[in-house]
Amino acid sequence: MMKKWYALKIFYNRFSEIEATLSRDGIESYIPMKTRSYPQPDGEVVTRRVPLVAMLMFLRCDDDYISSLNSILDGKAMVYHHPGTQIPAPIPDEEMDMFIMLTSSMEDGFEQIPYLSLIHISEPTRLR
Repeated sequence: MMKKWYALKIFYNRFSEIEATLSRDGIESYIPMKTRSYPQPDGEVVTRRVPLVAMLMFLRCDDDYISSLNSILDGKAMVYHHPGTQIPAPIPDEEMDMFIMLTSSMEDGFEQIPYLSLIHISEPTRLR
């Protein structure tokens, strides 16, 4: 059966638990991560990898697995659906491949640049 990518909304920061369940079931998953530094009161800086997008995880599975996923996850996460339906919304492989490439490259020294920082306005200007 053909596998598709789906997005999950993770509740209560249970990424590790859900990732372990998916791995045990042989399901590919992806969590976009970033490295974040936390200064400590003693001056030391602790570095941790944290999810790039809070509460978001992706999995690649077939239709049978996605149908049974709610019972497997037991309220720890939910699959994103097409608006107004209970039909899980698959993500095209090409889009997911590009997303993984972009978010993975951020760990290789690329950094996010806020879009508005690229705009230089010297006098009041109306943006449309």
